Amino acid sequence: MKICYISHVDISLPNGPGVNEREFLMTLKEESSIRGDCASCIILTPTLKLDLTLPDAHFFEASLPITGFSSLNKLLANIRLLALIIKLTLKNDYDLFILRLSRTGILIPVILSLLGKPYSIKTLGNMQKYDRLTTRRKKTFPDRVRLSLFDKILENSLSIDVCTPQLEKLYRSEFGIENIEVVDNAVNTQRFHLLAKQECKKTCGLDEFDRIVGYCGGRPSERGARQLVEISPRLFARYPHTGIVIIGEDEELDALKKKAREFGLSERIRFTGTMDYAELNPYLNCFDVGVALDTTQRIDLIGNSSQKIRQYIACGVPVICARNTNEDLIREKLGMWVPSEDTDQLFYAVCQWLDLSAEQRASFREKAHAYAVENLSCKVAYEKRYRAWQKGLHKEY
Repeated sequence: MKICYISHVDISLPNGPGVNEREFLMTLKEESSIRGDCASCIILTPTLKLDLTLPDAHFFEASLPITGFSSLNKLLANIRLLALIIKLTLKNDYDLFILRLSRTGILIPVILSLLGKPYSIKTLGNMQKYDRLTTRRKKTFPDRVRLSLFDKILENSLSIDVCTPQLEKLYRSEFGIENIEVVDNAVNTQRFHLLAKQECKKTCGLDEFDRIVGYCGGRPSERGARQLVEISPRLFARYPHTGIVIIGEDEELDALKKKAREFGLSERIRFTGTMDYAELNPYLNCFDVGVALDTTQRIDLIGNSSQKIRQYIACGVPVICARNTNEDLIREKLGMWVPSEDTDQLFYAVCQWLDLSAEQRASFREKAHAYAVENLSCKVAYEKRYRAWQKGLHKEY
């Protein structure tokens, strides 16, 4: 099968979408080689240098610096992209296109339909901008056009996957689509795996701590870092040699650093800032508990399938996450739920994991990593998608 992947996501960035799509592309290349498929990609020119080998890759720009008008430059870039897609399609006669759909690339599936080419949509995110009520309220012509196009795009897609049950429910109810399923965000278990904890602590300069509670990811201030700083005085009083490590950066983090100084705990609460993706594995192996909360509003709307949670589990780290998210992990006793704003419950949950004996921690690490390999890996997620693609193509022909 000849597969072509198209996306406006910058795969060089260390954010969630960038990591997600980069790992998918690597899995696409590897699995296509195993299955005898032919894989290509048409992707945004990376902002940062990439030290990896992609499938047969063709790059495009999000904007062309031709005129003094930003909107016109973006339009010209899209026209060039559509011309590239048409040219490559006619030349290579792809069997299936995989799209990471975005507002910017809304015309791509339209062009593919006109060319008579089947496509599937991967990791469809929160497209609230296409919500019918919002669009009617704004009553702008571009929104009406996009909504009409979006309805047809979903209807024509062979398969659609989303990363949370909340998004699946949203699209089933709002757009009446049936060809949709949940495929969790995946973790590269060859990159995130078990390492000797004490050696990792020495490597990362954290060997003064006998236990570590950590957060890793984007927007730390609203996803757990603030709550960790708030419970830190109680936590350190109970566990005198414990540390807190915050990996990530946002605009609100300076206020948390100031609060840590006010508590006199700057040495016990480490803020590493944004870290290179390739350096994360040893740091996560230092953690004894990983925190991954979120705002209640965001959870209610789109749920949570954070890659950081899957990375924790792959490194043998129990996770504390927000209620009504990641139900399979909670069912497997790989983590606990707490209300996002309840610092008392967060404190008690952290204590339960820190109170485990050395033997219990070692046993948990093995169990968690094995679960990640069997259920959360990029290979497992690709297999789910591949079955859906084949099923869709079978119906198509």
